Amino acid sequence: MTQRETAISIIRRLHEAGYEAFLVGGCVRDE
Repeated sequence: MTQRETAISIIRRLHEAGYEAFLVGGCVRDE
């Protein structure tokens, strides 16, 4: 299972339990 598939699976389980969940992306860059 890829990281993306794992994340989607977790979000799906949270939604089924009545929670809201979102995938967000980004990075932190140190100069």
